[in-house]
Amino acid sequence: MKKEAKTLFLCSIFHFVTIIISFFVSNMLRICVCNPKEKESLFSFLCLHSRFHFFFTYALFFSFFSYKYQEEEKKKLQKW
Repeated sequence: MKKEAKTLFLCSIFHFVTIIISFFVSNMLRICVCNPKEKESLFSFLCLHSRFHFFFTYALFFSFFSYKYQEEEKKKLQKW
């Protein structure tokens, strides 16, 4: 039970970090890339934010779970 709670806690931290990262990335892209008429558009900001949030969430979760899988495989090999 403790292991699942720790994993859930780490996943929630990763999710919060991805929200912050995607917020800054999408805001910087909105400022640098969008034309001046669209800078004030909340919809364009939310679209960029949701895309980068999805990307960073996927990347962090994939790296986290692949790391966990590698640790489990190392433990199995050490038992042999």
